[in-house]
Amino acid sequence: MCFIIYKTNYVSTVTMFLSCYCSDIGIGQSQDDSIVGLRQTKHIPPALPVSGTLSSSNPDLLQSHHRILDFNTTPDLPDQVLRVFKADQQSRYIMISKDTTAKEVVVQAIREFALTTTPDAYSLCEVSVTPEGVIKQRRLPDQLSKLADRIQLSGRYYLKNNMETETLCSDEDAQELLRESQISLLQLSTIEVATQLSMRNFELFRNIEPTEYIDDLFKLKSKFNCANLKKFEEVINQETFWVASEILRETNQLKRMKIIKHFIKIALHCRECKNFNSMFAIIR
Repeated sequence: MCFIIYKTNYVSTVTMFLSCYCSDIGIGQSQDDSIVGLRQTKHIPPALPVSGTLSSSNPDLLQSHHRILDFNTTPDLPDQVLRVFKADQQSRYIMISKDTTAKEVVVQAIREFALTTTPDAYSLCEVSVTPEGVIKQRRLPDQLSKLADRIQLSGRYYLKNNMETETLCSDEDAQELLRESQISLLQLSTIEVATQLSMRNFELFRNIEPTEYIDDLFKLKSKFNCANLKKFEEVINQETFWVASEILRETNQLKRMKIIKHFIKIALHCRECKNFNSMFAIIR
């Protein structure tokens, strides 16, 4: 099994779309316009060729302009970007890593907003809106990390002054946030979807111990319990179910045809980055 993952600079709603959709059916990870997935690499190999006969009705399939991510090199920059709002709905993008805490985001946000105050006067709050339009707000613990993974499509992070009782998200802002959270598969870049699938699968694949394959094949007692291998197998089944669900729940035949073509493009891009598991999960 081999994975080659490529870099994308697409400002991604995909991570959150996949995670929020997949959380309903058992797949998982998150984004909105609050989160941007960025992966950095120093060396950019040439694009991989696309072989075979492609349909002339899909000329974009012939365009292969992807760049490859090298997981063996350490990124020079944090690998995620968080969008933080203030009560007046101004926002700034904060570069973070998975281990960045809420308190560290507050410090960076104060700097970005050019506020002349101490970090202790502010906290990071999460505001989310339910499908019924109910606004929920909670202050996040200072040491909370993995912030990009926690945010929902219908949620935002706010920098809140602890000494003021201000309304972070009005009813009008909440309705706008709900509208922004309604994302369909066809709105997403096929390259970005393939990238996110490949990166998630690679993270699972790299944690599998070599002995897990043998132990699972011959039903041997394993000190690792083949847990990582089982997770990897489950994700492939979840991806297959996700594809079938997206296609079958669309009643309009024209849109259903577009969704199928969209998935074919995603499968092709998965093949180009050597993510054969997701490719076969999509086309089988």
